[in-house]
Amino acid sequence: MNGRQFDALAQVLLIEPDNLVRGTVASVCRDLGLVHIVQATSLAQGEQCLQASPLRGLMLSLADCDAALDLLARLREKAFACDAAIPVVVLASACTKAQAVRLKALGVQRLLLQPFRLRDVIHTVEQLWPAAKGASVQPAVAAAAVQPAAPDAVEQPAAPAAEAPPAVSEPAAF
Repeated sequence: MNGRQFDALAQVLLIEPDNLVRGTVASVCRDLGLVHIVQATSLAQGEQCLQASPLRGLMLSLADCDAALDLLARLREKAFACDAAIPVVVLASACTKAQAVRLKALGVQRLLLQPFRLRDVIHTVEQLWPAAKGASVQPAVAAAAVQPAAPDAVEQPAAPAAEAPPAVSEPAAF
């Protein structure tokens, strides 16, 4: 991908304290030409990014749940430079029913429970931020996205080589 194609990609802020998760998501999105990930290690750093730049999306860790939900509420109240209605994906190790209700009320489009698979991240990014016009994605890259089965599908144990691969459940969509 050349510089012009990279510049044409949607800028999505990823607020994630885990270096491995943050770096992996950012590099996969860059390598596949999906979106340009702006990385923030903390909510304070993420807030600075939201104030300074009109981003097109947010991927938000719930590692500090109350503070993250507060930041999301302020986003929806138009407290930052970006559009208040930008797509939001939440990354969490667990989610209670009360938290899920609040996330839905705050307009979160997807919830990815950790540990999640990279193909779930790729699928989510492709759905929420389609590739910018002019950005070419190689056919082999496009084939890397796995089409999930029905949301209630259950993974099966590894099948012999002659059988089809197991079904994968879709990330939670609100």
